[in-house]
Amino acid sequence: MVPSAESFCDEVRTTLGPLAREAGLEGPEVSSLEYLPTASYKQGAVRYDISLDPSEGQLVSTVTATLERSVLTAELEQVAIAAGITEARGRISFSARNLRQLRNSLLGHAQYISLLHPRLVGGGSEEVMRRADASESFPGR
Repeated sequence: MVPSAESFCDEVRTTLGPLAREAGLEGPEVSSLEYLPTASYKQGAVRYDISLDPSEGQLVSTVTATLERSVLTAELEQVAIAAGITEARGRISFSARNLRQLRNSLLGHAQYISLLHPRLVGGGSEEVMRRADASESFPGR
């Protein structure tokens, strides 16, 4: 059975809490508990959104970098590949059909975030995000 929104949020706090404190990330900001529970962590112009898709029983994690005139967003795994943290897709789990799978997947996502975050906040976010073929939006237009 796919974990509830409440247990998802508890597991995110437990798994990413130490990383957030160590890396200076603010969060989690929790939203959309009814449809697509999402926990967001942020530092400066970089934000990580971790969502539970209850219909698919999967985690969806994205990275967003806010630039001066635009916003770049890409999947966490694609950004990790672009940053050289991993060489190929499929090295972390996305399954969240039960609590054990959710915990395992969150650990992998947290590991990618811990390795990726110093590269993104150190001024290299735009280059890495563009290499990850991030989608670009232009707020205010």
